[in-house]
Amino acid sequence: MSELISNLSFVIFGAIAVMITAVLLKVLREGPREIRRLRRAGYGVSNLVRPELPKDGSGATNDAMEGLEFIADNGRIVSVRQTRTISAEVA
Repeated sequence: MSELISNLSFVIFGAIAVMITAVLLKVLREGPREIRRLRRAGYGVSNLVRPELPKDGSGATNDAMEGLEFIADNGRIVSVRQTRTISAEVA
């Protein structure tokens, strides 16, 4: 059981070390100016802990649903058509 706990803690601490290293490399590469810009934009650690990150206006929207319509004849697919409609969540 202690082997399992030590392996699990090794994986967890390893993942934390990789994340900290990535942040430190980002700070060294971009400099503290980029960190200040992100904090002013509302992407600080305190906003990450509380779910208060700003909504990104450039991302994808879910106002349309897409799918495929299959037409079959005696169990064989005869035709396939792509469909698109306005989503019920938005409309």
